[in-house]
Amino acid sequence: MRSPNNLPVPAVLHAALGPAVPVVGIEWNDGIDVDNTRGNLTALAGVNSQTTMQALFKVLPMYFSKNELALIAGEFNSATGTLIKGGAIDDFDKVFATKNIPGSSNIASVSIAGRNQAQLSLLAAIQSKFTAIQGNFVGIDDMVGSGGPVGRALANAAAAMGAGVMSTFTIALDSGDWHGDTSGTLDNPNSKQGLWNKVLGNALTGFLKSLDQLASPFDSSVKMSDSFLVSIGSEFTRTPNRGNSNTDNGDGGNQAFAFIGSKVKSGSYGNITGMGNVTSFDVNTGAMNQAAPAVTEPMIWKTHGRLLGISDTTLNGMMAGGSVLAMVK
Repeated sequence: MRSPNNLPVPAVLHAALGPAVPVVGIEWNDGIDVDNTRGNLTALAGVNSQTTMQALFKVLPMYFSKNELALIAGEFNSATGTLIKGGAIDDFDKVFATKNIPGSSNIASVSIAGRNQAQLSLLAAIQSKFTAIQGNFVGIDDMVGSGGPVGRALANAAAAMGAGVMSTFTIALDSGDWHGDTSGTLDNPNSKQGLWNKVLGNALTGFLKSLDQLASPFDSSVKMSDSFLVSIGSEFTRTPNRGNSNTDNGDGGNQAFAFIGSKVKSGSYGNITGMGNVTSFDVNTGAMNQAAPAVTEPMIWKTHGRLLGISDTTLNGMMAGGSVLAMVK
C-alpha cells in the first residue's frame, strides 16, 4: 500500500512500533517491492524463499563456524542446557575460581547461562512451529505463474510469529500481465483468476487455521488469532484512490482492499463495478451511499493503522485529518 505524504506504509510502521523481537519485519517478494514508502523508518528484511528467510535466524555470531564457537564459548546440550565441553571462557573463569577471587562463582554461573542462551537456535523454534502447522496448508507449494508459493510463505510467517521471533510479514507476488486473462474467465477455475482464487484461498485457510492453533508467544492464555490482521490488495496502484493514466485500463486503477482480522468489523463497504465505477459508502456507518464524500488516502492509511493496533495518538501525530473508517471495531 502506498501512503500519503511519504509516510511509512502501515506494515513498516507496525514493525517499528511492535515488540522487541529478533527480526521485526519481513517482506517476502520475488522482486516486486510494495513496502518502499518508509518515511525515516527501517526497511523490512527482504526474502524470496524459505531458505533466505531462515538465513535471517542463523545461530550468531556468524563470523565463526560451530566448531570454532565451541572452542571459545563451550558446547551445550540444546535439550537440557548443560555444559558438555568447556571452552576458552570456561578456562578463564576457572582461573578466577582457583585464586578465590570474590564473586568468581557468581560470574561463572552467569557466564554459563548467558553462553547457553546465546547458542539456542531460533531456527529450531521456528521449525517446530512449522512442522506443527504445515498440515493445515493444502497445496502449500502451489503457485500461479511466477507468483511464488504463497502457502509456504504464510506457513513460515505463522511459524515465525508463533515462535515470537517476528512481528510483521508482507508478501508481494507477481503473476505477470493480466491483459486478456479476466474477461469471461472469472468463473473458470483454470483461468489466472480462478487459480489465484484457489491458491490464495487455500493459503489463507491454512494461515487462519494455524493462528487458531498457535498460542500467542507473549501471552500463552490466548491464541494468535485473538490479535492479528491480514490485508490483501493489488499491486496495480496499491490504493483505491490513486488513479492510473494508462488508456488500456478501463477501471482507471481503482481496486479494493480486503481486511481479515481481530479488529475488523465484518461486512462489505462500497463497491467497484466490472467497468471500474466506484460506489462510495458512509465512512461512519459503512452503508452504501453514492452521494457520500469520497474516501481519502489519509482515511485508508489511518484505518489500516488502527486495524494493526496502532494508537490514534501515534497516527494523528504523524498526520492530521482523515477519520478512521467504519470497518474498525
